[in-house]
Amino acid sequence: RGVLHRDVKPANVLLSAEGIPKLADFNVSFAGAAGRSGAAASFGGSIGYMAPEHLRAISAHFMDKPVEVQEPADLFSLAVLLWELWQGHRPFTCEGVVNSWSDAVAQQLDARERPLSEPQRLGTASERVLEKTLRATLSHSPGDRPTSGAEMAARLRLALHPEAASLFDP
Repeated sequence: RGVLHRDVKPANVLLSAEGIPKLADFNVSFAGAAGRSGAAASFGGSIGYMAPEHLRAISAHFMDKPVEVQEPADLFSLAVLLWELWQGHRPFTCEGVVNSWSDAVAQQLDARERPLSEPQRLGTASERVLEKTLRATLSHSPGDRPTSGAEMAARLRLALHPEAASLFDP
């Protein structure tokens, strides 16, 4: 819908009485940062779900080099959330203790540069389409991700229809 959320994560997805997911907490923005300081004030969000370019923007903030975060970052965050829902854990791991915000950002960025964890698979066509969609959306390069939320939704819809999914991924 043309809104850059910047903090897509499980805690910000609520379920309606009908079980329909609704994205909540739209207050993380450049204008909504009153009362906070540092990189979190400029960029907001939860680093465990951030796209690599969002993490780089925070790192650049420490060096006074402005970097814009665009819509593909929200799609990346949604893919992390969906992977976690599917597998029970995020698609990448971070190990060790960090001593500062900048160390935490660097650790998360390093995790995004490693290959994604291997999922537990059932081997169905739907699951293969789901995995392919999530892997594409978790691409390190924003240009390799789906171009819009509508495109990602269409790919995910295909995964919900096993008979159609098997035509695309026999």
